[in-house]
Amino acid sequence: MLTRRSWLLVSCGLVLSSPAKAGAKAAGLQVFVPNNSVGAIAAATCGQGFAILVDGSLRPTQIKVNGRVIDVGARLHPPGAQATATFLDDPRSAPKLGVNIRNALAQVYPRYRDQLAANHKAWSRTFVRKILTWSHKLEKSKLRGKRFNNTLNRAAALTFAGAKIDPRAKSGGPASLRRLPAQPAEPTLSSYTTYIERIVLALA
Repeated sequence: MLTRRSWLLVSCGLVLSSPAKAGAKAAGLQVFVPNNSVGAIAAATCGQGFAILVDGSLRPTQIKVNGRVIDVGARLHPPGAQATATFLDDPRSAPKLGVNIRNALAQVYPRYRDQLAANHKAWSRTFVRKILTWSHKLEKSKLRGKRFNNTLNRAAALTFAGAKIDPRAKSGGPASLRRLPAQPAEPTLSSYTTYIERIVLALA
């Protein structure tokens, strides 16, 4: 049976397989990102017609498109975390980052505006439900209300778990957090989702 959700996914798939996608590939469109976390959100928003490439010289909230460096860090959650390389350890920033990337690319490549909008709607709706599930798992975290410094550069993950960041605190976080990688293995949404699930498991 074709449910509304299935229809939406099929429709979005048709958008990604449209001539616009083929045209994007032919044009060799590239989006440079600072790391795999930002790359995952860029890849989900752009679709397969764009090549996502990591450029470590970019700041955590910058992307580079058509030779232009664009800051896409406006109005992320939590406030102030956008300056750190691991700000996407708090996945609540991801949908808004996707909006910022969508808008930035639509300005540079207006012909792909509808494609970018459809892509972002398709992935972000499902991802928001995942955020709610993760948030529910962290409601009973033993870290909630506790204070940690940011020596591990994991402020976003700790904040997502309900902890407080205090530079005077003695600990940077639990050992389980120390053992985690600093970013997903690949710049894909599935890899980023797995990465966040590992963070939630470590902090729950």
